Amino acid sequence: MAYSLRTDKSWAVTERDIRETFRKWGVTKFEILSGLRGVQAARYAQDRSQAEVAVNFWHPASGSLVPVTSRNQERAVDNLRVCYLALEALRLNEARGISEVMREAYLALPAPARERDPWEVLGIRPDTPLEDAQAMYRIKAKRLHPDTGSGDEAAMKELNAAMERIIAEQA
Repeated sequence: MAYSLRTDKSWAVTERDIRETFRKWGVTKFEILSGLRGVQAARYAQDRSQAEVAVNFWHPASGSLVPVTSRNQERAVDNLRVCYLALEALRLNEARGISEVMREAYLALPAPARERDPWEVLGIRPDTPLEDAQAMYRIKAKRLHPDTGSGDEAAMKELNAAMERIIAEQA
């Protein structure tokens, strides 16, 4: 399940929180990049590129550039809050002396699974009529179904999910 955050904090409050985190951490050079700011960042009806927020900072010990980006929330203000929460967690991990332990643990985790585009799964174009998409689904399902002996359960699940998403988009 994807993480979803809807903050009641304003852009200005979160920006102040970021500044305070950086002050405690000893970061003097940083930038907040966003297509929207302030009141506009809290409005809905933002596309993903408008809602994306990046906070770039130069690490106080190494001097290296560290980008922290969030684009999965519906609003820019929520993405900014996610960046703040990540930055504060990083700062606290360093203050506690566990940043290396956390880095090793994260590197040991498998990469997050990403859903492929449903049209790609079916091998058709997005402008394909629903009837044709369903026909392609049936053809692929015959080949991929686990009961056929040569089928694959994971591939069949992906095919089913893709067809469900296409039907939902068409509705």
